Amino acid sequence: MVGALAACQGAWSLSATASTISSSYTGPTNSDWNTAANWTPNGVPLNDLSNAYDVTVSAVNVSYDVGGSNAIDTLSLSSANLTLNAGDNLTVNNSATIAQSSVNANAATFMASGVTSFD
Repeated sequence: MVGALAACQGAWSLSATASTISSSYTGPTNSDWNTAANWTPNGVPLNDLSNAYDVTVSAVNVSYDVGGSNAIDTLSLSSANLTLNAGDNLTVNNSATIAQSSVNANAATFMASGVTSFD
C-alpha cells in the first residue's frame, strides 16, 4: 500500500464517477494555460475528483505556470510548444501525443504514464 501511495504522490486520483471533458486551447486572452478564457469549454483543465480532462493544444505556444503538481487524462500537442515553468509538474495519466511539437520543462517535470507517441 505504501508503494501505491508513493507512486501516486502529486497526482490527483479519480473516482469512478468522474466525468471526462474534452478541452481545447484557443488562447484568445494570452499564452497562459492557467487562464480559463483560453480554453473551450471555459475553464482550466486540471483533473479533480469530479472531472478528468482530455486536452488538445494546436499551433500555439503555451506557458504552463499553474504551480505545484497537477494531472490531466490525455494530451494531444500538434504543431505546438508547451513550456512548464520552474516548480510546475504535469502528469498525463493516459496517452500523450506530441506531433511536430515540443515540451520544455524548465526546472519542472512532465510525465506521461500511458502510451506516448512522438511524430
